[in-house]
Amino acid sequence: MGRIADLPGAKGMLDGVSTLRERVDDLQKRMRGLDELSRRVEALERRVDELSGGKKSSAKRAPSTRSRATKKSGSSSPKT
Repeated sequence: MGRIADLPGAKGMLDGVSTLRERVDDLQKRMRGLDELSRRVEALERRVDELSGGKKSSAKRAPSTRSRATKKSGSSSPKT
Protein backbone atom coordinates (compact mmCIF):
# COMPACT_ATOMS: atom_id res chain seq x y z
CA MET A 1 0.00 0.00 0.00
CA GLY A 2 2.89 2.32 0.72
CA ARG A 3 4.35 1.78 -2.74
CA ILE A 4 1.03 2.58 -4.40
CA ALA A 5 0.91 5.94 -2.63
CA ASP A 6 4.23 6.87 -4.27
CA LEU A 7 2.86 6.48 -7.80
CA PRO A 8 1.80 9.63 -9.65
CA GLY A 9 -1.97 10.12 -9.50
CA ALA A 10 -2.37 7.49 -6.80
CA LYS A 11 -3.63 10.02 -4.27
CA GLY A 12 -6.53 10.96 -6.54
CA MET A 13 -7.36 7.32 -7.14
CA LEU A 14 -7.28 6.46 -3.43
CA ASP A 15 -9.43 9.50 -2.63
CA GLY A 16 -11.90 8.39 -5.29
CA VAL A 17 -12.08 4.87 -3.89
CA SER A 18 -12.61 6.23 -0.39
CA THR A 19 -15.38 8.54 -1.62
CA LEU A 20 -16.99 5.66 -3.48
CA ARG A 21 -17.04 3.56 -0.32
CA GLU A 22 -18.73 6.37 1.62
CA ARG A 23 -21.32 6.87 -1.11
CA VAL A 24 -22.13 3.15 -1.25
CA ASP A 25 -22.57 3.12 2.53
CA ASP A 26 -24.93 6.09 2.28
CA LEU A 27 -26.90 4.39 -0.49
CA GLN A 28 -27.28 1.23 1.60
CA LYS A 29 -28.65 3.28 4.51
CA ARG A 30 -31.19 4.95 2.23
CA MET A 31 -32.31 1.63 0.78
CA ARG A 32 -32.90 0.25 4.27
CA GLY A 33 -35.06 3.29 4.93
CA LEU A 34 -37.12 2.56 1.80
CA ASP A 35 -37.80 -0.98 3.00
CA GLU A 36 -39.19 0.40 6.26
CA LEU A 37 -41.37 2.90 4.40
CA SER A 38 -42.66 0.15 2.15
CA ARG A 39 -43.70 -1.94 5.14
CA ARG A 40 -45.46 1.05 6.69
CA VAL A 41 -47.37 1.79 3.48
CA GLU A 42 -48.50 -1.83 3.21
CA ALA A 43 -49.74 -1.76 6.81
CA LEU A 44 -51.62 1.48 6.17
CA GLU A 45 -53.20 0.06 3.02
CA ARG A 46 -54.43 -2.97 4.96
CA ARG A 47 -55.87 -0.68 7.62
CA VAL A 48 -57.66 1.46 5.03
CA ASP A 49 -59.10 -1.69 3.46
CA GLU A 50 -60.41 -2.82 6.84
CA LEU A 51 -61.92 0.57 7.64
CA SER A 52 -63.54 0.92 4.22
CA GLY A 53 -65.55 -2.25 4.68
CA GLY A 54 -63.28 -4.76 3.03
CA LYS A 55 -63.08 -3.04 -0.34
CA LYS A 56 -59.66 -3.47 -1.83
CA SER A 57 -57.98 -0.30 -2.88
CA SER A 58 -55.68 -0.32 -5.85
CA ALA A 59 -52.57 1.79 -6.07
CA LYS A 60 -52.70 1.59 -9.86
CA ARG A 61 -55.74 2.74 -11.73
CA ALA A 62 -56.74 1.55 -15.15
CA PRO A 63 -56.35 4.19 -17.84
CA SER A 64 -59.51 5.98 -18.80
CA THR A 65 -61.27 4.61 -21.87
CA ARG A 66 -63.31 7.75 -22.40
CA SER A 67 -63.56 8.61 -26.09
CA ARG A 68 -62.62 12.04 -27.27
CA ALA A 69 -64.58 14.01 -29.84
CA THR A 70 -62.53 14.61 -32.95
CA LYS A 71 -62.84 17.71 -35.05
CA LYS A 72 -63.10 17.16 -38.79
CA SER A 73 -60.91 19.31 -40.94
CA GLY A 74 -62.36 21.15 -43.91
CA SER A 75 -65.63 22.94 -44.30
CA SER A 76 -69.04 21.32 -44.57
CA SER A 77 -70.45 23.80 -47.10
CA PRO A 78 -69.90 23.08 -50.81
CA LYS A 79 -67.65 25.46 -52.72
CA THR A 80 -69.05 27.24 -55.79
